[in-house]
Amino acid sequence: MLKSIGAYAIRRSDPDRPLLADSEETLNKVIALRWIAEWEPAGDSEVEPIRKALLEERWADAVLAWMELTGETLDIFPHGLEIHEARDYPDDEFGVRIQTTRLFSQE
Repeated sequence: MLKSIGAYAIRRSDPDRPLLADSEETLNKVIALRWIAEWEPAGDSEVEPIRKALLEERWADAVLAWMELTGETLDIFPHGLEIHEARDYPDDEFGVRIQTTRLFSQE
């Protein structure tokens, strides 16, 4: 049975360490705590709009402001990953299933 779970984000400067969460709402909080809150800004004046957006739970505003100030780019996928299980593709049915696809119907 095909399942879709959670949401995820990839930081282009560190693509090997994506953030995964059970929902888009949780993902926003994880981004705030793991990436934005760990940032060490050069000065307080530039940080205030980000702090305010975080405290007001305006996640998109905080992320956009943080990306603009840091030059970071995030790819955020709010709809999750599709999880395919081996039991959904049994060996004894695979040959028949693949041969009935569009790829094979054009012979």
